[in-house]
Amino acid sequence: MSKARGTVSVLIATHRRVQELTRCVAAIAGQIGGFQIQLCIVNDGGETILRDLILPRETSVELSLELIQLPSNVGQVAALNAARSAASGEYIAFCDDDDRWLPHHLQDIFRMLPQSNADFFYSDAEIVVRSSNRQTLERFPFAFRDASALLPKYNPIPPATVLMTRRLVDVVGPFDEEMSHYWDWDYWLRASQHSRLQRVPFCSVLYSVSASGQNQSAHPEKMAPALRRLVEKHRLGSLPSSNFRQMADSPLLTDVRAHTVVSWDGSSTIW
Repeated sequence: MSKARGTVSVLIATHRRVQELTRCVAAIAGQIGGFQIQLCIVNDGGETILRDLILPRETSVELSLELIQLPSNVGQVAALNAARSAASGEYIAFCDDDDRWLPHHLQDIFRMLPQSNADFFYSDAEIVVRSSNRQTLERFPFAFRDASALLPKYNPIPPATVLMTRRLVDVVGPFDEEMSHYWDWDYWLRASQHSRLQRVPFCSVLYSVSASGQNQSAHPEKMAPALRRLVEKHRLGSLPSSNFRQMADSPLLTDVRAHTVVSWDGSSTIW
């Protein structure tokens, strides 16, 4: 794998959330370290909101845009596949429109690249519970020691924390649309067959959770059919019903949590 810094293609699927998307893009554009970033943004049906996207006037990165408007709503996974097809970077990353990269996110990962022979990197995160007016109600570090060991029972890797080489993405192939809400868990399991999963021990991503339960993963029991498909595909056996918020302070995972570095100052301006 080449260690030279190349373009990072960030895959973003969105649907009628132009304000969240604008703030998400601003956080990505605020990365320090002089990166080249290609934003592959797919508006998953509905009105053409991408024309209303406000880009930062001044950025510390070299930013390019690939904007894709789908004529109808096809769902997050199919939208991500459209974004993947448009990506041309040497590295692939992910960011939901309501999650936020802290300014040092990419820099932390790229500092690790020369020390590792992995093609899959992921940072730690903070789970941030937010009110309807974007106020922070709770925050929890989200960091676990060995993702590979946990994956058969839990998904310890939020998508916004991940950076993969293009080589690995090409080997693993498209996201499985049959996996629905568990597309990411499925993809990490598939990727782990071809690369070590390299943890970067810094909380450089904020994973947003709505206090009103509006996140798709807020009620994992409703995602049982998708979970059954994941279990059958990977022969995982009986799995607990959970989500990132529940994992953050579950007593069942106390022994596998890892020390991490928290740097977010709690400022609401990032939202």
